Amino acid sequence: MNLATGAARCSLIPKTSSRVSRLAEYAMSMIVRPPAVSGRFYPADRNMLLRDLKSYLAHTKTPRAALSCMVPHAGYMYSGHVAGAVYGSLALTSRCVILGPNHTGLGVPLSIMSSGAWATPLGDVALDSTLAAALKQKFPLLTEDSEAHRAEQAEDLAADVRFRDEPPKGDGTTPLV
Repeated sequence: MNLATGAARCSLIPKTSSRVSRLAEYAMSMIVRPPAVSGRFYPADRNMLLRDLKSYLAHTKTPRAALSCMVPHAGYMYSGHVAGAVYGSLALTSRCVILGPNHTGLGVPLSIMSSGAWATPLGDVALDSTLAAALKQKFPLLTEDSEAHRAEQAEDLAADVRFRDEPPKGDGTTPLV
């Protein structure tokens, strides 16, 4: 069993032993989730993806603050202009929560991925473990489950936007499905 496979199963380990809990937490922090749909829903090539993102964000007005937004998550060739208009109009905050559907049915409902990073063609997006811990405390139905996030395409599409500012500003991203 490799580290990523073991980390994905950490939610099955009972939290009776603090040593086991620390080991599970360490394994989860080492996960770098590979892109789920890179090369299919958006370019896998860094330069092509940057070019596309810049074109989608180019026609936007002065960014403004927002608590939330709803953005389409189809491939960029279908919804990139609409998503770009929304993201381009936002002043991105230092923290970002991505709430998406679970298209694959993998994992548990109301899942969260609290630590590690997401690989994108533009670089890794760190996950905000501090915010994730606060959300899990406030909403006990959230379950740590990286399997639910492994192949979720909606999260991929939103994660790329963190690179609107290079390098990305802020504490990271917290994904929920």
